[in-house]
Amino acid sequence: MTPSSTISSPAAGPEKSLPPLKSPAENKYAATRMPRLVGIIEGAKQQFGIMVNYPIESVTSVKKVEDGWHLLVTLIELGRIPSSSDVLAEYALSLDQAGEIVSYKQGRRFLRSQVGTDDGE
Repeated sequence: MTPSSTISSPAAGPEKSLPPLKSPAENKYAATRMPRLVGIIEGAKQQFGIMVNYPIESVTSVKKVEDGWHLLVTLIELGRIPSSSDVLAEYALSLDQAGEIVSYKQGRRFLRSQVGTDDGE
């Protein structure tokens, strides 16, 4: 036996385990608090993309409401070359507390190159 292989012998002392980085309560808080909004947004994008079969361009507004969430998403309804002439549409989504889409409504349609106007919402 070589001297380097004796490290695991009882003469090396008892093994020490490292403490967990966070307590279970801290892990639960971090898992439910930080990614909650991101999870809601990503889930809604995935659900809605499947429902309408259009690529989601962006989520431009998120609002927590008493019974769930309201999101405003922009999607590409017609991709063109050049991309500045793509036809985009805004949709208002209503989600329940769990992040499931319960309703949606199409808003305005516009070309990507159009300068938008702020309607105060």
